[in-house]
Amino acid sequence: MTQTVLQNESGKTREGYAAIRNGVGIIDFSGAGMLELSGKNAVQFLNGLVSNDVKALEPGHGCCGLPT
Repeated sequence: MTQTVLQNESGKTREGYAAIRNGVGIIDFSGAGMLELSGKNAVQFLNGLVSNDVKALEPGHGCCGLPT
């Protein structure tokens, strides 16, 4: 299982993480970048660049990933 510690607006990281872990929360990803690839080798290329298995994604879907 992956754990991500997030900063909430109050600056209380531990409380924000506990709220999301044990209840519900909203995470703003509007500052995150987006990458669009096309072509016959796009999936193979992207799968070699990021930590997640993008081969399993349905067309039009996305995921978060870290560069490898």
